Amino acid sequence: MRKAMEKFKFLFVVLIVGCLSACQNVTPPAAYGPTPSARQLEWHETEYYAFVHFTTTTFRDVEWGYGDADPDEFQPTNYNPGQWVEVMKAAGMKGVILTAKHHDGFCLWPSKLTDYSVANSAWREGKGDVVGDLAKEAQKGDILKQGKALYNKAMQNVRAIIEQNKQLIKEKGRLTEENDVLRKRIASMDENAISRLRDKKDAEIKELQEQLGKAKSEAVHSGKKAYSEHQRAENAESQVREMLDIPEIKKIWDCIQQNKKAF
Repeated sequence: MRKAMEKFKFLFVVLIVGCLSACQNVTPPAAYGPTPSARQLEWHETEYYAFVHFTTTTFRDVEWGYGDADPDEFQPTNYNPGQWVEVMKAAGMKGVILTAKHHDGFCLWPSKLTDYSVANSAWREGKGDVVGDLAKEAQKGDILKQGKALYNKAMQNVRAIIEQNKQLIKEKGRLTEENDVLRKRIASMDENAISRLRDKKDAEIKELQEQLGKAKSEAVHSGKKAYSEHQRAENAESQVREMLDIPEIKKIWDCIQQNKKAF
């Protein structure tokens, strides 16, 4: 019995090892239909993010701003970005998106490009920086590790776009320069060339008209001459007929016709 159990165990192990070996040699099936790109798969890993709107409208209890709020209206109390991040982490979020500037134009960082920012608010004596504060707190934990990587990649794309824009501006300058050269060449052309060409064509048309007029005149002259000859022939025929009415002349004419046939 013991030998049988050992033999069974041995066969079972061999069977398991064989199955595992067979599984390792199986080629995975080819992808079918549309498949996600590496960027899309990476986006799926972000899963759950926080999206924060925090500006002057927060203190007006309205949804829509028009850019008419005084910067001093931005007066956060119990302001604690670190607590925000802890809540986000507890909720399972992997990142946070902060609307640093909405359509109303108010900047949550002390921008040097506009007066409409926290720098002109009495909050923290104009030294507040929501963007900087939230970024520091997020970087302390794991919440923005992946988000930061995506941000860095996005910035690389932005830099690439900026570089492409520089190249396009350079190419535009080159094309503009070439265009200026072409304009100068066009301006340097003989301004009377078109007029001369028009005069030449007018002369050719006039010449053709003269030729046609001459041909028409000759045709009319020939027609008149032919008509005159025809009139003379008719007159001659009429005179002959009148003469044939005279018996003596008719007799002579008949004699001529008989001799003509005999000949």
